[in-house]
Amino acid sequence: FTRIYSSLGLGKEIVASLQAFRKRHADVQRIAGQLSAQPTTIDLAHYRSVLKNKAVVDEVEKVLCDFKPVTYDVSAHIKAIETFETKAVARAKETEVQIDVELKDLQATFANIEEACLRGPYSAFA
Repeated sequence: FTRIYSSLGLGKEIVASLQAFRKRHADVQRIAGQLSAQPTTIDLAHYRSVLKNKAVVDEVEKVLCDFKPVTYDVSAHIKAIETFETKAVARAKETEVQIDVELKDLQATFANIEEACLRGPYSAFA
């Protein structure tokens, strides 16, 4: 990554921020790997043997069996995001065209100023 940072000409603060982000990302990946390796099943038989109140374990088992994850229809949100993205890209292209026009005008103005400086204030009398 050092070659990438230097080739992009990034400042020290940006490089430090990117390195800190990469470290946090690596830590999160490591923790996620550890958590995904842990068993996700619950040994209800163990709790039945340990607890005196078997009704609590029965209720927990019923809740776990009845649990159904909720699904959400996010297509409307995705469509809104895509619409926003399309508009943002269109506006960016319009801005690019406007900046190009302004840049050409500034270059023409600069060329006129350079030409006027080369002619000088008294060049008409020479």
